Amino acid sequence: MNVLAITTSTPTVGVWLRTDAGFAAGRTCMVARGQARPLTEAIWALLAAARLDAADLQRIACDIGPGSFTGLRMGLATARALAWAHAVPCVGVGSLPTLVAALRAAGWTGPCAVALPARTGVAYVGWSDAGIACEETLLTADDFAGWWPHRASGRAVAVAGSGWHAAGWLRAAAGPAATDVGVADAPVARAIAELAESLPSLAAHDLLPRYLQDSHAERHQPV
Repeated sequence: MNVLAITTSTPTVGVWLRTDAGFAAGRTCMVARGQARPLTEAIWALLAAARLDAADLQRIACDIGPGSFTGLRMGLATARALAWAHAVPCVGVGSLPTLVAALRAAGWTGPCAVALPARTGVAYVGWSDAGIACEETLLTADDFAGWWPHRASGRAVAVAGSGWHAAGWLRAAAGPAATDVGVADAPVARAIAELAESLPSLAAHDLLPRYLQDSHAERHQPV
């Protein structure tokens, strides 16, 4: 199957293309806020390298978050446009389950916690006791202090995601129970593509973001 995967939930934007002919390659880049051009350039470059047109795609997998508001909108708009234009089915893949999948692929079978930074003092956190599906929540430092001991007490917990590095209070509050097993620090497009194979296809208009929080404008709108 010719699968294009896109991840834009963090500043590290990624694209991965795998084809029936055996082509498999990806590109990553840092994208300034609101700048979609590097993403589209990466997509066209991979299609050209595989000698395919966008119409040859059979599935488009897109990271639906949670993550950056602007980044997710950019990725979803790009995925939807390609899907609508060429009648290609879409698959939405969560950023936190993707990180859990990376831990499972690294051989970790026990409980794990993954995190991505939201705003200052807040992080998106996913928890999984087993498998890839995870509980997703938005936690402040105070929330995490009560949330973590209830789940991690007496157990070693694998952690992954840029939230553990960007939000130092997460690692400080987790203490020695948090075990970094050295997997990818953010969702990667290759993992998005692999997970998409086991998920149901969607029409482009059903590809929706998972934010877990209101936007800055929504939080500060007049009463």
